Amino acid sequence: MGRKHIDINQERGKRLKSLLSDKKVTQKALAELIGYTPEHISSVINGRKRLTEDAAKAICEKFPGTSEAWLLCKDDYQTVDEAMTAFKGKVGELGDALDNIIIAAAHSFNYLIVSPENGDTNTAFCLQNKEGGVPVPVTPDERVDIYEDIVDYAALLLRKCIRKQKGYPGPILRSVVDFGQRTGKT
Repeated sequence: MGRKHIDINQERGKRLKSLLSDKKVTQKALAELIGYTPEHISSVINGRKRLTEDAAKAICEKFPGTSEAWLLCKDDYQTVDEAMTAFKGKVGELGDALDNIIIAAAHSFNYLIVSPENGDTNTAFCLQNKEGGVPVPVTPDERVDIYEDIVDYAALLLRKCIRKQKGYPGPILRSVVDFGQRTGKT
């Protein structure tokens, strides 16, 4: 029985090469930092091996601020700051409201939102149990995921309300339906 064929996303290797160039780090130095062989790193960069999620996570831990989602070709924002700026640009002033929703949700199960210690750029915020314990770090990528999930869930609830009206939305939802029909998002 032969080996299982695994698709290799060669763009991941190109992005890794770009990151190393930007950071002025050699393949050998990266290999030592994350516990891989230089040959393995070379194979990823040259498209012969795939960059795994575990390797991407290890790389991003060594290069704070680098977006794991970018390295894995899940989005086009190289840094977490770029992803946050783009996302907040999409939702406009709702960014602060989304933070408030996260705070309210944490409070609902007895947690507080606290700042990371010592300017840790790999952590957006921490969840701290009100009764003590070890803070749970939330990465910037996870924060963006939470924002997107909140917006997606709100859209789902609005669509549910619109469908419930069976074609005739009340005055409150009429403008939402009108917007949805104009943009094709109902």
